[in-house]
Amino acid sequence: MKHVELLSSTPRKDGFAMPAEWSKQEAVWMIWPHRPDNWRRHGKVGQIAYSRVAEAIAAVTPVFMAVPADQMDLAREMMPEYVTLVDINSDDAWCRDTGPTVVCNAAGERRVIDWDFNAYGGDNGGLYKPWDKDQKIAKQIAE
Repeated sequence: MKHVELLSSTPRKDGFAMPAEWSKQEAVWMIWPHRPDNWRRHGKVGQIAYSRVAEAIAAVTPVFMAVPADQMDLAREMMPEYVTLVDINSDDAWCRDTGPTVVCNAAGERRVIDWDFNAYGGDNGGLYKPWDKDQKIAKQIAE
């Protein structure tokens, strides 16, 4: 595993900013949908859609898909072979919300921000429980 250094400063203070949405991306991360309580037909509908989205993105940008170990065989069957599947467990499939935010400085150095994720409200109105696996995803992707 790669060492991840925790910093006490802020990205802005250190000259880092989020790239514009039209900036070239080095890669895209997605999370395999698998929760039977969030996805119809035990995730099958979402898995088909995510496979198609990953295939379209991978035509121009490498795609990494976080997949729980117990879903890896199914994901291999459904995903194009050029999408990289990574053994990472999750509680849901929203990488934009649970994954790291990558910020860059003028020299092209990168940092990741690991947000405190609580399933959109935590114990006081959150959408689902548990979310402890989602809380770990940003660090795992950074590593």
